[in-house]
Amino acid sequence: MLVENYQVPQTAGECVVVSSDLGHLLCGKSGQRTKSDQSLLVWRQAFLQLDLQAYFCEPSWPLELLGALPPSAEWPWVLVLGEERVSDVKVMREALRLAAGLNGKPTGNVHITLELRNYEERSSFAGGLGWWKTKQASVADRGEFGRAFMSALISVLERAKAIGSDLFTEQMSIIVSKDASSPIATLTPTLHSDKFYGIRETAITSLLEEGWEGYGGAMFMPATRMDRLWHLRPITVSTLTEKLTDELIVRTGSGDILLYDGMVGIDGVASPSNGIPHISPDVPGMSSRLGILMHHRDRNVRPNATAFRVPL
Repeated sequence: MLVENYQVPQTAGECVVVSSDLGHLLCGKSGQRTKSDQSLLVWRQAFLQLDLQAYFCEPSWPLELLGALPPSAEWPWVLVLGEERVSDVKVMREALRLAAGLNGKPTGNVHITLELRNYEERSSFAGGLGWWKTKQASVADRGEFGRAFMSALISVLERAKAIGSDLFTEQMSIIVSKDASSPIATLTPTLHSDKFYGIRETAITSLLEEGWEGYGGAMFMPATRMDRLWHLRPITVSTLTEKLTDELIVRTGSGDILLYDGMVGIDGVASPSNGIPHISPDVPGMSSRLGILMHHRDRNVRPNATAFRVPL
């Protein structure tokens, strides 16, 4: 069952909790921080500000973003072509121009990504509030899009910090899949759980281009776990919509920040019985978005053990 706007049936229990207040999401009914609740937490429209939202009504937003964070050693964007990574700025811009349909019918689908830090660098402050504040002036000076983007991002990070949480941006991906005749361009095309992350350690948001929200923000299956679906792998969007119609599948909206569990349990062991399965649901001819992947750290609870094994 595909659920829109988080209208989860009561029979599913509180597997999805929605609020515009991050503090409410993290504390839950008891008012106390807990690491045992495996609900999908939806920080509703946390990343939506009107100035930034207006840019995602125009097909030029990907080039506006590259103008604000210009490809360079500081902002190492790459065009993902299967196993190949292309860093040539002219090639990236031309691919985006064609895929966005700026001069006619969209041609080709693209995935361009910016890795700000990887899993091994999680102890650093790269991608956090202080780090972004050192970038804020230079990004804002590059134009209105840069100012709008930084305003929304800094606001999210500051609101999280105010209630004892830290969010660190790890990766940003421009995914333009407007050409129905071209192969899919997406981040993670099969259902999975995050094997290197623990309870409430992962956060993601997607800003969706108006008119191309057919399949945009990540889809989640909060009422099940990967171990129950392990035998069906690889599970694509088609598998979900054609063969798993009895399962609860939640589609997320533009600007919502989703906080969810990875496979690492409170014992520090990664297992498919932990974590919330999810998928990047981009479909050719139906989606255009900016995806931002983040690491969530709650300073009010004891962190998971850092050493673990992955029995997969």
